[in-house]
Amino acid sequence: LKPGLEKLQDSKKRLSSYLDYSRLFVDAIAQGVEKPFKAEPQIELVLDTLADFIRDSDIKIKVESTDRRQLNVPISAYSGIVMNLVTNAMKAITAKAASGERQVRITASASGDNHVLTVSDTGIGVPSAIRNRIWDPLFTTTQGENASLGSGMGLGLTLVHKVVANLGGKIQLLERPAAGYATTFEVVMPIKKGGKDHAPSLH
Repeated sequence: LKPGLEKLQDSKKRLSSYLDYSRLFVDAIAQGVEKPFKAEPQIELVLDTLADFIRDSDIKIKVESTDRRQLNVPISAYSGIVMNLVTNAMKAITAKAASGERQVRITASASGDNHVLTVSDTGIGVPSAIRNRIWDPLFTTTQGENASLGSGMGLGLTLVHKVVANLGGKIQLLERPAAGYATTFEVVMPIKKGGKDHAPSLH
């Protein structure tokens, strides 16, 4: 095969894998399956799924996990949250024209009865003028050149926001990113899905 065609087929295969993972995410949320798990192995599993993107984009991933407790939320919901935030971070980095460090930092820590997940990146950042719009359906801050990562769909953050809320948690774009980074998203969720006896809803 010609190099250009090989690259196109490879991108199509990767996108298909990403979409398959996203379908599993949505299906698992609908089923509401809960099985105790630890955060760090799930984060590493997501990064393994994205390994080709990470390598080809020359992005360094830094994981700092200090929460060793068992989490009792739908495991694929947690993985899907990580997947969406990391791919958004990677898109923001690859959209940045200027050279510099290409890094995503993921932290998982404990705060009382809550689990705190943060994803920071050295990408283009989010201008203050659009900070309130990033949760809107079909709104995106990156353009189509990163289509193999789902760029342009504009659904990731909307979906993540709804899932986190239905797990009894909260997600926010921090006013002050972690030192050395352009953007930091923070997710705070109870280690046990609280106050609800039904599966998280996407509506």
